[in-house]
Amino acid sequence: MHDPLIFILAGGEGTRLRPLTHHRCKPAVPFGGRYRLIDVAISNAMKKGYENIYAVTQFLEESLSSYLHEAHNDKVKILPSKENEYKGTADSIRKNLPLLEKSTSEFVVILSGDQLYSMDLEDVLDSAKKSGADLTIATLPINEEEATRMGVMKLSGSKEIIDFAEKPKEEALLQKFALAPKETNIIHALDERIFLGSMGIYVFKRDALISLLQEEEGIDFGMHIIPKQLSIGKTFAYIFDGYWEDIGTIKSYYQANLKLIQSRHTLDIFSKESMLLTNPITLPPAVIEKTMIEKSIICDGSIILAKEICHSLIGLNTCVGKGSILLGAVSLGTLSDEGKTRIGENCFLEKVIIDEEALIEDGVDLSLHGKEFPDGDIGPITIKDGIIIVKKGSVVPSGFSLLENKARLSA
Repeated sequence: MHDPLIFILAGGEGTRLRPLTHHRCKPAVPFGGRYRLIDVAISNAMKKGYENIYAVTQFLEESLSSYLHEAHNDKVKILPSKENEYKGTADSIRKNLPLLEKSTSEFVVILSGDQLYSMDLEDVLDSAKKSGADLTIATLPINEEEATRMGVMKLSGSKEIIDFAEKPKEEALLQKFALAPKETNIIHALDERIFLGSMGIYVFKRDALISLLQEEEGIDFGMHIIPKQLSIGKTFAYIFDGYWEDIGTIKSYYQANLKLIQSRHTLDIFSKESMLLTNPITLPPAVIEKTMIEKSIICDGSIILAKEICHSLIGLNTCVGKGSILLGAVSLGTLSDEGKTRIGENCFLEKVIIDEEALIEDGVDLSLHGKEFPDGDIGPITIKDGIIIVKKGSVVPSGFSLLENKARLSA
């Protein structure tokens, strides 16, 4: 049997992740100190030896295509929108229909390029083969807040999907799809309403997908293609019980990075079986001198002279000067050869994301110090969800204090 045809939807603009997505698309946002978000989907496919992998790009395409070329040696083929702007998830596949029609693969796998999870795609395909489904949707238990921004479904005893709603907001609809307590996952409180949410991971029989894209003019999988397929039948669920995170906000992005250090219930990037794939980066080991470090990750190429680093993730090629204290800091590092990310001497950084190639000069205080700050911008700084972001390539001048500059905050 031929390998499945795999499409990674990687055209997302990621407006809620700004300013991290001002200069790059969402799947190209750095993660874990040395990777990009799209490496998760790519790794899940490549670890099974699958080779027919295509990234469907659109927003700031060059920010992703250049990385894929360098990191994955062109093993991931790129399908840019070019002059044919993709209007939705299904439209992006429809506009590449000739590729589907030429393929000899029995199955087509659709993956998202901006989610965190470790999934055995072969197990999902085996489930699709056993059920005989034309469409298999990967699903997992989610809470009510997540249900309002995802697709939710109801299943029969054989895991056939008998009803589906995309991003339900009305109380009557939410009540309709809420699970009975005995069906809930043990990680959720019993008094929470739990739903089965679509992970945005689909396995189609290739012929069925071609027919759907030709017969249904809708542009979105959740809003149009899935309801159409449900009307035909043979639509089943694959229930996933591992870690999954949809990186939708600055807060979820920040927490997902720090979970790599602090929690067992997170993406495992350290074991041989689960580690993410990217091209090895040839950098010298990190140099650390007279620094107290607690529960932190320090990546290669870094030079650490700080006084203290606690609960922080320090990405590739990051320099931290003497006397500086970093608490809950996430440095995205620098994955290019253009320069290092630099933090000067005697700085105090707390709950901060530092984007690539930023320069924080000496004596800078980036902390809210327990004060309430609205979302907004102060020059090279953005505050969002109570988290401070130092913008890509920006310079924070010597002696800058966030508290002293609060009056400059602009929405």
